[in-house]
Amino acid sequence: MDSTTDLIVAPATAPQPAARSIVRLAGDGLSGVLRRLFLSADGSPLQLPDLQQPAQLINVAFHPESLGSVWGKLPVAVLFWPGPAGPLGAPVAEVQLPGSASLQAAFVQETCRLGARLARGGEFSLRSFLAGKIDLLQAEAVVAVIDARTPQELSQALDRMAGGVGRSVEDLREYLLDLVADIEAAIDFADDLAPDAVPVPETTQDAITPKIRYVCRQLDRVTHQLAGRDSGGQGGLPRVVLAGAPNIGKSSLFNHLVGRDAALVENASGTTRDWIAGELRDTAGIVSCLLVDLAGIGGLYESGDWLVA
Repeated sequence: MDSTTDLIVAPATAPQPAARSIVRLAGDGLSGVLRRLFLSADGSPLQLPDLQQPAQLINVAFHPESLGSVWGKLPVAVLFWPGPAGPLGAPVAEVQLPGSASLQAAFVQETCRLGARLARGGEFSLRSFLAGKIDLLQAEAVVAVIDARTPQELSQALDRMAGGVGRSVEDLREYLLDLVADIEAAIDFADDLAPDAVPVPETTQDAITPKIRYVCRQLDRVTHQLAGRDSGGQGGLPRVVLAGAPNIGKSSLFNHLVGRDAALVENASGTTRDWIAGELRDTAGIVSCLLVDLAGIGGLYESGDWLVA
């Protein structure tokens, strides 16, 4: 089984022509592998910041005993997080290469030759979550950003990745902790009547009840956000249902709207036995909703029907 400290590598940008491409590395032995891959830009051995230093962007050159023998001198930089302050809570490097798909592939292959392995899907996010750098909602939002098909889905996913719901919950937690502190202070200093006594907030039932109700309202709002984040069954898309009596053309309409023969169409009633879903796109090709074709309502069919497999 793969370890959560293995040295892993993966492209962070698409393998296509661009000004720059990025490859991310993290795990045990990272510093040693970087020193075998690169020299400093002036040709001296690569110097990396220690654990107490902040992240640094370092201009480097391929080591002549590595990719330098084939690719020569190219403008390459390494953004290096040396310690727990980084996005994974451990040393991480993002290597910025010229935007060549073949160079990116060669670099990943060379890194694997030196002891790294290809990261599994979501493994960098998993390590960030295990290190406490992101919460579970933000980790899920990374997948939602990747899978987003509409501007609305992308906007929702980016808000979640930035900690939208998690931030609200954390704010409520701090609010409740402050309220508990006020109550404890009122208990501890209730009998202190000296002129210089510590001021105690009012903690009567009339004072506390509105605050508790406020928290309940906010939690209801958060619950609604969580319940609605996957509304429509696919990443927040609204769902439109075609429902009606059997054999009135629902499936024909469904096929026409989604632009393909997704639903079986026959003259016999009861052709559609289960719901079928398809994406409905607007004239610009943007997915606008999830269209659902239901089985006919109010009609029965014989179990011996020739359509039954």
